[in-house]
Amino acid sequence: MATRDFVSTRVIGIALAVIGFASAGSASAQSGPAVGQPAPPINLESWLNVGKDESPSLESLKGKTILLEFWGTWCHPCVLAMPLVQKLHERYKDRGLRVLAISYESDDVLQPFLAKNAYTMSVGSDPTKKLVNAYAIKGWPTSILIDKEGKIARIGDPYSIEPAIEKALGLEASPASLLSDAIGALAAKDKKRMRETLERLIDKEPEAFDLKAWSTSAGGTAPETPGKGDPGDALDRCVADWNAKDPAARVAALTALAAVAPDTFDLSSWAKRHLGAEFPMTDKEMKQMLEGKSYNSVVEALIGRNPPAAVVATAAKNKELRDYCTKKGEEARTFAKKGLMIENWVLAGKMAKDNEAFWAELSVNGISMSADKKTVLGVIVGATAVTKANAAGFVRGQFSRAVVMDSLAAGKEPKLAGLAAAVAKDRDAALKILETRYPAEKK
Repeated sequence: MATRDFVSTRVIGIALAVIGFASAGSASAQSGPAVGQPAPPINLESWLNVGKDESPSLESLKGKTILLEFWGTWCHPCVLAMPLVQKLHERYKDRGLRVLAISYESDDVLQPFLAKNAYTMSVGSDPTKKLVNAYAIKGWPTSILIDKEGKIARIGDPYSIEPAIEKALGLEASPASLLSDAIGALAAKDKKRMRETLERLIDKEPEAFDLKAWSTSAGGTAPETPGKGDPGDALDRCVADWNAKDPAARVAALTALAAVAPDTFDLSSWAKRHLGAEFPMTDKEMKQMLEGKSYNSVVEALIGRNPPAAVVATAAKNKELRDYCTKKGEEARTFAKKGLMIENWVLAGKMAKDNEAFWAELSVNGISMSADKKTVLGVIVGATAVTKANAAGFVRGQFSRAVVMDSLAAGKEPKLAGLAAAVAKDRDAALKILETRYPAEKK
């Protein structure tokens, strides 16, 4: 049975909702301030998640890039998009971006929602719709990007705004260019550039990178017959020979890489491995993250930054982090389960006997279909589009988060040395339950 035959009307409805809010956001741009025009003033009396004496405005944020996210707890597509908005906040806040999420709801409505989800972006309450009207917002959510000069750079939705953010911040966005820069920095042992490029590669989440194309464009020659070997090891050898005195050594390393390189390489994991090896998490960094309430970044650092025992102990003793993990730990396990359902049913073209119950439990944010509408290409879970290329990595990452957060929520230090084994055990157990609950429909 073709994939289109078992995409339920529930999922199609969600997908149309996602398309609908994006179109409505674009429509609002036609009647309000346009791209290239000065942004209307930002003046609200009530703000959440800001400093005691701080009231964000165009004047106080002069020289910053600003993302205005118009949303509301009453708006289902807005709520679904908020994990992505939080991710944009965490990813770019130290690079010059300020996220201001604007709702016309009162503080009493907004505060519990923010606390429950541990969102730390600045949130403004606009009960008189002063900003909503000034920016002529008609679709929810709507994302408006304001550049450093105070002019509108982009009007759209949260799912498509990141490239414009990168452009406004002057950040290199091509994974291929970032990989070349990272290898050059690793070879030269340039710590500053090394860290910048590896972190940017991780930001880009390139789990499905065409490593074969990169190796040949960088100077290697792909053989007619593919070779055998680990592409990650071959890529590491390129680092060793990148600045060799004999240029032929670099070409030889790239050619050896081209022989084993796939066109869907998990470059994100490669970058995380090198970042953890070169920059183990320090106690100072951990304390800064905790003080800044960057709890999601803390969890990611524990998983990927090779922290020493003292740093892990610092994290485990933090009450606010424990509260965060208590609130969000179950979400990570739920996302992991959804990733398994997408990987082993939706993307595998397999339909569950109880199809309606399956999709009701999956309850996705949106889907991406092929041009002919016959194949599901990706499913949005939280802030991530899960595809064939990244599904396994997404599931592994979410189970890793769940295992670490379970320990922290219990006030215990996570056993990072045994994390891979614990993740594999949890994954196998969850998949077994799902296979029992949703046996496949016989074709």
